[in-house]
Amino acid sequence: MNSSVSALPLSTLSPANEALTMRLPSSLQLKQQLPLTNALTRQVAAHRQAVRAILNAEDSRLLVIVGPCSIHDPQSALEYASHLARLATEVSDEMLLVMRAYVEKPRTTVGWKGL
Repeated sequence: MNSSVSALPLSTLSPANEALTMRLPSSLQLKQQLPLTNALTRQVAAHRQAVRAILNAEDSRLLVIVGPCSIHDPQSALEYASHLARLATEVSDEMLLVMRAYVEKPRTTVGWKGL
């Protein structure tokens, strides 16, 4: 996770738990704080096209979507992504590996709501 992205503090405390609540940055703020490079934009487009081709049976590879149920630790998620990227390169002739990145808590329990 990029530490340069900062939440905007609200001036009020949450009455439920007396914790300071933070407003999430807007999509425009994120785009300004974390601009995509041309190379990354091309990479995202290429991966989306590869997924489309597999789903349309234009590519015979297996589409494999993997990942944790939810991400609770950004550093661990980045380490996992790094390992998965190496594996994806090794198996790219047979399958397209896609990391699932869900940052909310699943509905099965109460309490923690995710990142």
